Amino acid sequence: MAERYRFNQSFVLKREADNYNKYHDKLGFEPIGREEMKEIEADYTLAKDRVGRVFNGDLGWAAEALGFENKVKVGLQHLEQDLKMEHWRPLYKWSCQHNHAGYRGFGNMLADIGRQGAGYSVGPSHYGFSDPLQFCSITLLQLTGTYIGYPSSTDGELVSMRLLSEISTRLRDILVDK
Repeated sequence: MAERYRFNQSFVLKREADNYNKYHDKLGFEPIGREEMKEIEADYTLAKDRVGRVFNGDLGWAAEALGFENKVKVGLQHLEQDLKMEHWRPLYKWSCQHNHAGYRGFGNMLADIGRQGAGYSVGPSHYGFSDPLQFCSITLLQLTGTYIGYPSSTDGELVSMRLLSEISTRLRDILVDK
């Protein structure tokens, strides 16, 4: 799986380089040079030879592990479902609505949560960041646990996970008090 992920980067880079070179004039930039394109194409060919095909989309490397044919475009929601973490999706969407374009208008933003009365938040604000930061700490805890093989029989690793869990809880308490 790790090899498929690593080689997928070559497929993505080739697609992005080809797309950039297609529009470089309209963008007002120079094209990617021949030597650099040769390196990108060599990596692409190596990856294709190694895994046997080009993956479909940015997350195509995960299709086989999820039981999909390569014809299905794997999305982040498929990975979430497979990991039984789809319950985090609503909070993720809600907490990143300032950064990613969507359908929500004013009045549904993080900085406006709990606001009483008329008006909208204007300009920079720290209000509303406690939830996204808490979600981030939970994600870091989960990733670290996965990386060290949690649950583990090694006492040091269990202590590390307990410490990270405590940090996540304290972060939540600090953010809620602010």
